[in-house]
Amino acid sequence: MAGINKHHASTCRTRRGGRCDCTPGFQAWVWSPRDRKKLYRTFPTHAGARSWRAQATREVERGSLRAASETTLREAAKAWLAGACDGAIRNRSGDRYKPSVLRGYEQALRLHVLPDLGAHKLARITTADLQAHADRLMQPA
Repeated sequence: MAGINKHHASTCRTRRGGRCDCTPGFQAWVWSPRDRKKLYRTFPTHAGARSWRAQATREVERGSLRAASETTLREAAKAWLAGACDGAIRNRSGDRYKPSVLRGYEQALRLHVLPDLGAHKLARITTADLQAHADRLMQPA
C-alpha cells in the first residue's frame, strides 16, 4: 500500500540480502504540503499503520497536524522577547509590554527556565517535563 512500508530491524538479515530474522514493523507516512515534509510513524501492525495514515491524512488536510518544529525553547524565547521589545507582540490588552515587565521575563527565563529546558526542542517538551521543572523550582535550596 502506498504510504506504508515494512520496516526491518537494523540487525535483520534482509539488509544483507538474506531471509528476515526479525519481527518487522510498519512505517506509515503522509506528505504535509504546508511543511514540505513527510510525517512518519512506525507501528507493530499493518492495521495500526493504515489507521494512523488515514487519520493523519485527514488532519493534514484540515491543518491540525504539522511537522515537528526544530526550534528550541531558547530560540523561541529569544524571538518572543525580541518581538515583545519592539512592540510586535503585545499583552492581552493589546498594549506594549512595559520595560520592567520585559526585564522580569528575561531574567526569569535566563535564571530559571533556559538553563534546564532551553536546549530542548519545543515539540519535544511535555507537560511532565514542565511539571518536573516546576517541582525542582519549588524544592528548597
